[in-house]
Amino acid sequence: ALRTYVIMTIVSALIATAGLLLDSPAVVVGSMVIAPLVGPAMAASVGTVVHDDDLFRRGVRLQVLGLVLSVGAGFAFAFAVRYVHLVAPIADVTTVPEVQERAAPDFLSLVIALGAGVAGIISLTTGVSTALVGVMIAVALIPPAATVGIGLAWGQPLVSLGSAVLVLVNVLSINLAALVVLWYKGYRPQHWFRLDEARTATLRRIGTLAVAILVLSAFLG
Repeated sequence: ALRTYVIMTIVSALIATAGLLLDSPAVVVGSMVIAPLVGPAMAASVGTVVHDDDLFRRGVRLQVLGLVLSVGAGFAFAFAVRYVHLVAPIADVTTVPEVQERAAPDFLSLVIALGAGVAGIISLTTGVSTALVGVMIAVALIPPAATVGIGLAWGQPLVSLGSAVLVLVNVLSINLAALVVLWYKGYRPQHWFRLDEARTATLRRIGTLAVAILVLSAFLG
């Protein structure tokens, strides 16, 4: 399962990078269809509210792994595009609208990420297919992560910084929204004596996520 996750994440990031450099929204959307990021994002939130530390840590680790792989794959592919001359040279990637959109995010990006988190956890708790929700979550994570790699390959730190902030805000917002919805819907540990520990952990993580998002949102403004 881990090997499949790694392979699918890398392939998704490569396709997203190609779509960004080609300024092709259709290709970028196609990359999101195969991105397997919905599971880890939901696992971390479920692990928190039911006080399953192993599930929480696994969800966090897989999210970090997925983002690192996406940035690395985006950088490697963009580096090859730039220096192996696979396509016509692009002197300034900020002139590519699909790249510029991720390099200079605004508050609407925060709304998208929160909506993705809410939709993801509702689909999980109601038994609705998570396929489309997975695409929604990938919208918030894969293209911005690939843009970080593109900025590194082109030696443009502001592109990488802007898109990195967007990635962080989005991943934190998705986790925050999922946590709040799960707790609101009444998900708790099976054993009553673990309720206080689960409540404390959930409230602490909600507070930490909210503060981090507020700090990072200053960059979005």
